[in-house]
Amino acid sequence: MKKKWPRSFFLVVLLTGIIWSQEAGEARADELSLPEVVITDSRIETLMKNAAGFVSVIRGEEIRGRLETVSEAVGWAVGTNLLPYGSLGAITSNQLRGSTNDQVLVLLDGVRLNTAQGGGFDLGMLASAPVERIEVLRGGASALYGTNAVGGVINIVTRRPTEKPENHLDLSWGSDLSFQGFNTYTASLGRSQKLRNLSYQFDFTHQQSEGNFQLGPYSYQNPAGNEIKRMDNNAYQSEALFLRLGLDRKAQTFELTNDFYQGRKELPGMIPDSPTPEAEQKDLRNLVSLSGRQSGWWGVDSTLGGRIYFGVQQRNYFDNVYVLPEYPEKHTNYGLGGEIKLDYGLGSRQLLTVAPEIKREWIESSRYLEGHQRITTSIFLQDRVNLFSERFFLVPAFRFDYHDDFGGAWSPKIGAVMVLLKDLRLKMNAGQSFRAPSFDDLYWPEDAYSKGNPDLKPEKAFNLDGGFSFQIEKKFALEMAGFYNQIKDLIQWAPGNTPDGKWAPENVGKAQFWGIESNLVIRPFSFLSLTTNHTYLQAQDHSGRPGENGKNLIYRPRNRINVSLDGSWKIFRAFGEVKWVDRRYTGFPDPISNKDLFLESYGLFNLGLGMTIRKNVKVVAKIKNITNERFEEMKGYPQPGREYALSFSTRF
Repeated sequence: MKKKWPRSFFLVVLLTGIIWSQEAGEARADELSLPEVVITDSRIETLMKNAAGFVSVIRGEEIRGRLETVSEAVGWAVGTNLLPYGSLGAITSNQLRGSTNDQVLVLLDGVRLNTAQGGGFDLGMLASAPVERIEVLRGGASALYGTNAVGGVINIVTRRPTEKPENHLDLSWGSDLSFQGFNTYTASLGRSQKLRNLSYQFDFTHQQSEGNFQLGPYSYQNPAGNEIKRMDNNAYQSEALFLRLGLDRKAQTFELTNDFYQGRKELPGMIPDSPTPEAEQKDLRNLVSLSGRQSGWWGVDSTLGGRIYFGVQQRNYFDNVYVLPEYPEKHTNYGLGGEIKLDYGLGSRQLLTVAPEIKREWIESSRYLEGHQRITTSIFLQDRVNLFSERFFLVPAFRFDYHDDFGGAWSPKIGAVMVLLKDLRLKMNAGQSFRAPSFDDLYWPEDAYSKGNPDLKPEKAFNLDGGFSFQIEKKFALEMAGFYNQIKDLIQWAPGNTPDGKWAPENVGKAQFWGIESNLVIRPFSFLSLTTNHTYLQAQDHSGRPGENGKNLIYRPRNRINVSLDGSWKIFRAFGEVKWVDRRYTGFPDPISNKDLFLESYGLFNLGLGMTIRKNVKVVAKIKNITNERFEEMKGYPQPGREYALSFSTRF
């Protein structure tokens, strides 16, 4: 039977709207006051209104002001769908326009965070303290960034020091209904300053959660027939440190950054079928990057830039059953690379970009009998053309990547923007993208159950989207886009792909995605704003396999709606958030009827109230999931019920 929302949910929504309409703000992902410039769309600074791609921008202050993590904030953007395997700190998969996690490229200030081993990246391993904004580019972008950018790109852009020195202190606490076993704590401290030509910045964050919570009125029954009423082995702790040193000498700038993260998380496993009551995972990540830029290097309208970077990501795992603490699975991924980028103006109406890059990735693993590496060389070309006095922009781009372990991949793309009226623009993009097979896909060592396939080809996709954006000053903004993606040579692990019947990956998959995205921001008064977005998605299997062809792909909701209402009055600020997610196909059969099993639709309502005590001192209280909705994003991984959170922040 389909679960109905409690009447109290709709009552709270109605009362909240009435109260705020009388007093009330600042909108979520507010396109009415977004930064003038974005960079992810074309790898050059572009006015947001003239960007050919469809980009959502989430400000760092908005994330911290709503007591959210980076992954939670991204999950409110149009076109996204995040799949957490638990509560705070849990491994989280990212989907853009129906893609898989390893088909979404994650960048930190333009540097790749995805590893060659698994292909994806967990947004839960990022602290929000150093974030200035997050740019979410929807649609294929391999023509700009190479592998993994099939569904889109998530670029974390960090803050820069300002002329005035700034210190910040942020403290927060959270708990569930029981106020026992789930307590979470976050503390962040930082400082940034410019000293003539020099600048520095540091941000340190500590976060921890006891993580365990009651499953509320619902319970699960394990294979032995025992009831599971509590989610245990769910604790989390992490430390993150971000450092920046800068040198600015007229036409030259240099930056050295280091991003460090270490975390420990308990893994409860899949409830009730495959619990792991003693499983634990430890993560370590460090990324150091040195970049420089010279303006006017080859003519007045030219900029020459470059970057070298070195990254390490390590993961240790044990569960005390199959993997003992004395012999944990240990995987260490390394990445070393560099690029040179030239932006050259050909008159006032044309900007040519050329960027060669070389990168070496390798792995040391307790699973692998020998180390494996991949060397990738690439060249990126783009020409941004301004025609008819900035009434039409044409952006052709092209990239070629050569991987020494499986060959080359060509990625063309073309984007266009047409200015019909002062505030009305049409956009269109078409291109090809790809995902390289991961080290696990290619080289997973043979055991009793599975083995890799060194003969895999890259996944290939055709991407097409188009739509419009319309804005009236700072009162109204509407963006709508339709998209179509077709992916072939999908890499899928399945039993029976080898003569001995073991699990192995093959290029057997084919899928088709199409949908409509809409994003609306209304600010009728200076103190009140409404933001809402809707994603409609059709994601279907077109592999031709019996029993699967034509079915929906797993965990892709057909509809996803987000609504945020913000209001302010004197020293007070209030905000409410509504999220509704359609039912999702799980890929599992129903244990009783043997029919396809779906996770039911669910709705969440959050309510927050903030107060500015002094000029730079703020207190925010928030209730998440106010109606205590019980739901799962992934089968067997229940999410917490109602949560309470309180934060204190100051700038001085």
